[in-house]
Amino acid sequence: MKKNSANLELTKEQRFIEQLHRDNDRTRRQINKGMKECAPGTANYLAAVKALNDLNSKERDELIRLGLVPSDLSIATTTCYHYVSHVPGVFDSRDAARAAVAKRDAKVADGAATSDEDERVRQGLEEEYGTSTTSNTATSSTEEPGEQHHE
Repeated sequence: MKKNSANLELTKEQRFIEQLHRDNDRTRRQINKGMKECAPGTANYLAAVKALNDLNSKERDELIRLGLVPSDLSIATTTCYHYVSHVPGVFDSRDAARAAVAKRDAKVADGAATSDEDERVRQGLEEEYGTSTTSNTATSSTEEPGEQHHE
């Protein structure tokens, strides 16, 4: 084992794990070298594939036994959902889509996106419950621009 300044800072357990990885990598290289000398499908080639598979399996088991890797990888992951919707043929480009969004937002900001039915419902609610200062429109129909209504 090579001694260098980085290796001296490792704990005994870390050096053991490093040695385990180094030995397995060396064995893996030897198996791969032997596989190159065999024709695919021959008994020797298939034995090398099996040996490589066993080596990988034993290495995983050893890491699990040491507690370095969870036995159930679903424990180490979290589930999240990311929904994406694609609507083909609505806009020709991203710029056209952005322009449509900007136009819609401008209408909402100006209050032009409300229909007559929305206004009737809003007036009915204002009559029943009074005027609200948390309205989503800029000014109420009974207020002058710049005037604030406080209850």
